[in-house]
Amino acid sequence: MLDYKAIVKELEEKEEYAINKLGIYYELYMTTDTEGCSNEDINEIVNYLHDIYFDNDETDFGYLGFAIAAVRLCNYSLKQILTSIRENGDEFNKQILTEYNAIR
Repeated sequence: MLDYKAIVKELEEKEEYAINKLGIYYELYMTTDTEGCSNEDINEIVNYLHDIYFDNDETDFGYLGFAIAAVRLCNYSLKQILTSIRENGDEFNKQILTEYNAIR
């Protein structure tokens, strides 16, 4: 049996926002194909989406919505999300916020 309290505590000791970021990753994992993306690529995407959440949401639960918005904007392609971040991060941020508000 897993000791969820111990797992959460261990993760939070490694990084303060590990649980939120894990939630973002899990949403991406469940809706896109993560194969072919390096750990660095996935971290870049997760950190980008977490930064949007941290800058724009006052609740504790909106982070999943930002992941869903990004996935929808990029036709469920993790590689397209990464390309959008790298090529036009500021505009993609605005698009994510618009999509997030539309699906709320």
